[in-house]
Amino acid sequence: MIKKKGLPRKGEIVICTVKHVGPHSAFVTLDEYENVEAMLHISEVASGRIKNIRDYITPGKQVVCLVLRVDERKGYVDVSLKRVTDSEKRRKFLEWRFSKRMGNLLRFLSKKLGESSEEVERKILERYNSLGDFFRNVQRKGPQLVDSLEISEKWKKALKEEFSEALKRKKSVIKAILELKSYAPDGVEKIRKIFKELGGDGVEITYLGAPRYQLKIIAENYKMAESMLSEIMNKLERLSKTERVEFRLER
Repeated sequence: MIKKKGLPRKGEIVICTVKHVGPHSAFVTLDEYENVEAMLHISEVASGRIKNIRDYITPGKQVVCLVLRVDERKGYVDVSLKRVTDSEKRRKFLEWRFSKRMGNLLRFLSKKLGESSEEVERKILERYNSLGDFFRNVQRKGPQLVDSLEISEKWKKALKEEFSEALKRKKSVIKAILELKSYAPDGVEKIRKIFKELGGDGVEITYLGAPRYQLKIIAENYKMAESMLSEIMNKLERLSKTERVEFRLER
């Protein structure tokens, strides 16, 4: 995949690989950027007191971070691990996985067509945040989205054929009924906060009538859908205690 040039912007969520871990900080490479490293201070690794930073991160581990500061003149970037929510982490890893999948597709078509895919990738990145962002938009809006790209008709035809075939493959769906109750004066806000934590790619929550909601999980296979449901259950158990909200999930 073509990597982005320059530095990330403050507030951006980025994929990083831990390069070096010291006593009080770590250095990570920004996987989506060309030759960019960032510092992750021990105070930004996790909440609370940390005795050993290696209990949380080790060299080679891939993590999702938030860009805290950018010094363009010196080329310095500071990132935080603890300020990334679970839903942001899940969305970013999903986008990264889709980006790699899209990159593999472009390489396959490059060999098939006998043409370099670099120009196609550049045209995609001119309009979308990443290859994964483009891939997800195609999933939502359909293969005809390829026509909006300024690429050759040969590439458009090849991409639309591949996307049409991929979208025909059936996805796994899990549905459940979720009940949430709060007797606090600010109960509505508490429930909204829980929904914000639960939301993300592949998770749909539909209001059925208080206190019932339909939870719908869509994934590429049943194993992944079950894993997402298990993660949601863990979050519900944690959030129900911190927000003092009663919940029940029926499949």
